[in-house]
Amino acid sequence: MSPQHTTLRPGTRGRPTDMAKHAAIMAAAQTLFMENGYAATSMERIADAAQVSKLTVYRHFQSKDALFAEAVARKCRAMLNDLGTEATRAQEPAAMLQAAGEAFLGLILHPEALAMHQIIVSERQRSPELGALFFNNAIAFTQAQVTALVEILVERGVLAGDAAEISGDYLALLRHRPVLHQEFGIPPFEGTTRSAHIARCAGVILRAYAPVSAP
Repeated sequence: MSPQHTTLRPGTRGRPTDMAKHAAIMAAAQTLFMENGYAATSMERIADAAQVSKLTVYRHFQSKDALFAEAVARKCRAMLNDLGTEATRAQEPAAMLQAAGEAFLGLILHPEALAMHQIIVSERQRSPELGALFFNNAIAFTQAQVTALVEILVERGVLAGDAAEISGDYLALLRHRPVLHQEFGIPPFEGTTRSAHIARCAGVILRAYAPVSAP
C-alpha cells in the first residue's frame, strides 16, 4: 500500500507563524514606545524584543512611522469598535451620544493613550511627524466614528447642521474638564461622575443643534 500524503492548500503554510510574528512585533513596539519614547526606540530593538529578525519587522512594517501609526490606530479601533454596531445606531439620540462619549473618554483617558500623548508632546521637536501620525490615526479616526453617528441624527431630523462640525463641538465639550483634571492631578472623571458629565454634554448638543421650527 502506497503511503498517504497530506496535501496542503497553497498559501496556508506559515500563516499562523506570520500572524504570531506580527502580533509579537506589535506588542514589543507598544511596550518599547511607552518605556523609551519614540526616538529612542529603534526597529532593531523592536526586533530583539519580539525575537524576530530586523528584516522580518520591515516585512510587516515599512518604517517605524508605520509601526507607530498602526499601534495608535489599533488602540483606537479596539476602543471605538462598538460605535459602528447596529445596536448603537438604533438607540435613542441621547443614548447614542452617551455611548459615543463613553467610548471617547474611555479612549483618551486610558493609561496607554495618556502615555502615548505624553510621548508626542515631549518629542514633537525632534520628531514633528509624530503629531501628524497621531492626528490622522487617532483624532481624525475618532471624529470620523462620532461623525457617522451624528449623521444618523441629522438624517432623522434630531439635529440640524454639519455633522462634522457638530461632532467636533461634542468631542471638545467632552474632553475639556476631564483632561484638565488629568493634567493637574485632580481626581479623574470616573464612574457616575463621568457618565453625568457625558449626559450634560450630550444635552448641550441636542439643544444647541435642535432644528429650528418654522414660524
